[in-house]
Amino acid sequence: MLRTVLTLTGLFLSLITAAVGAPTGRMTGTARLSSPEGAVLVLNAVVSLPVAALPVRPGDPVKKGTILAEMDVAKLEREMRELQRTLRDVQEEKRYRASNKEVQRGGGGSTSGGQRPDNGVETNLAIKEADAMRDMLEVQTRLSQASPRAPADGYLIRNFYAVGADAKRRKPLVSFVAASATSLSVTLPGATPADFPAGAEVTVRSAEDAQQAFRGVILSSRADATALELTVRPLELPFLALERETAVVIVTAP
Repeated sequence: MLRTVLTLTGLFLSLITAAVGAPTGRMTGTARLSSPEGAVLVLNAVVSLPVAALPVRPGDPVKKGTILAEMDVAKLEREMRELQRTLRDVQEEKRYRASNKEVQRGGGGSTSGGQRPDNGVETNLAIKEADAMRDMLEVQTRLSQASPRAPADGYLIRNFYAVGADAKRRKPLVSFVAASATSLSVTLPGATPADFPAGAEVTVRSAEDAQQAFRGVILSSRADATALELTVRPLELPFLALERETAVVIVTAP
């Protein structure tokens, strides 16, 4: 019995010693998020239109689908209304002619001189209807693509036009980088590579607001005389802005 108590006591003390001596895996430092030049994507203007607004500040994080530059689409909306009017007129004319045909059939009417009905007008109406529907689809596509959206979670790098300027079709409109292509440099004073080894998954939290956080994986871990330098690849959209030094807390995954 005494031997059992001593054994359990020794095990308990060993666990306490291991827990006290183990690295915490949680340290405060500074971080800077950068965008490699080769990872930047340039989005061209789909149509020549004025820039109505620039809702995103370069360097700020944005979710996939966020409008990066809002274009003035009044010109396209006018084109769409004109095409809709043309299509309505053509379809009304087709219905009118079809109704007259039914009346003539019911009354036994025929064209003068026994000539066959002229189908040229109906053919032209069918062509006009098809053209209007095709043009409406093209304008609708341009409307949906006029204001570029973030193709992934990431960052707006640059606006090539100011508000009010006329963007030119197929010319650069904005540049963008995906969050997954960014690189986070972290400096942790007093840490060692054993605390944060390469390949480990970590959580990066704001030192001021613990609710702001994202996951990442350590690509490299190098120590000098005063601090540990980490390179981290984000696995989620960071709360950090590009190229701005920020105080963070790094926590290793359990």
